[in-house]
Amino acid sequence: MPFDERNVPTGAGEHLLSLLLAFRAAPNRENWEALSAATNAAAGGDQLAESFNILISALDAADPSATAVADARREAQRALTGVKPPHLVPVGEAPDGQPAPVLWADRDNRLDPVLSEGEICLLSAAGGTGKSYLTLALAASASAAYRDGAAYGDACGLRVRPGPVVLISYEDTDQRIKHRLRTMGKLNDSEHVYILKDPDPLYSVDARSRGRAEESPGWDLLWESIREMHPSLVVIDPAGSALEGAAQGESQPVRAFVRAVERESRNGGWGTLVVAHDNKTHRNAVSTGGDLNSGAVSGSAAWIDAARAILFLRTISNKRRLLTALKANYGTRGWGAQLSEVFSPPNDTFGGFQLDGPVLDEDEVETLLLRLSNEYKPRKSSSSRSSNGRQEENIYEDAV
Repeated sequence: MPFDERNVPTGAGEHLLSLLLAFRAAPNRENWEALSAATNAAAGGDQLAESFNILISALDAADPSATAVADARREAQRALTGVKPPHLVPVGEAPDGQPAPVLWADRDNRLDPVLSEGEICLLSAAGGTGKSYLTLALAASASAAYRDGAAYGDACGLRVRPGPVVLISYEDTDQRIKHRLRTMGKLNDSEHVYILKDPDPLYSVDARSRGRAEESPGWDLLWESIREMHPSLVVIDPAGSALEGAAQGESQPVRAFVRAVERESRNGGWGTLVVAHDNKTHRNAVSTGGDLNSGAVSGSAAWIDAARAILFLRTISNKRRLLTALKANYGTRGWGAQLSEVFSPPNDTFGGFQLDGPVLDEDEVETLLLRLSNEYKPRKSSSSRSSNGRQEENIYEDAV
């Protein structure tokens, strides 16, 4: 019989909630046995007993190994979610105002939020476009503003709330990140930037569970450690490594992952910026005036619906980028910032980007993209090299 929480007596739900919280605090064999016995004793009806069937089976066959502990913890989390009593409050008791912005457009005349605390924003671009350099520029700026007591930091057409920043990077080691910050001339500004060493996936999909996504065994400990840093911004780079095993087009794992990350963001009071890859179809569509579509983020189209905002970084020439707001639920979409590459002496090393001119409004961005689509023609050559030796895609595709 399917579980229906409306038929669960409130007292029983609260009792089981306390038992599960105790188990999660100390997931050992003794607590497994106690929880199993208490769960059977507390099962006051068929609906409630059914909801714990999987959990009890796991506990009865428990083996005190690391894998068993992780499996039992996940089962407890699912059961905990199922029996937690609903929390209804009068709307008048809700907090006043809006969540504090973490990222907003660099405009003097208005506060135009892209990412606020408790939310997720996606930063999407083609591989090699410079997404990671942009996130490092934001991290260093937030750190420096926090150190200096400034009202905000600024980088690449965005303003960022001062505070520590946590980087969860699956593609760059801590050594590589430090080197990049040094070549950018931002290492001295990064004393409040923290790097998670050798991160495991945050969420994973079990192929046997028909696409059900689950938290990693270290989920709770990770976010507890991050909360101790009191960050203003958490960066996850890239989405495909943080959410492991999701098949192309699967929506349920994406929604579960985003909800879980947003929940941790709300609890900790930070904004989360998730880096993602796009695909060529979307790039080419935008080059001819196309609008936002599922190709803005590689993988499931559910990313588009789940994220509160989407920033898109595209190449407009060998040494120039355009950062645009494809989606902004609580701000203005369509604005853009032209960025130029920066090179550091003495070896002319690539050092990230700087804002080139004022932030553009939607009409100005559309005019720029139309001009670029008319100027650049398709070329058969699949690659070329920029002046700093990095491999580039063909010029037509880079123009978008």
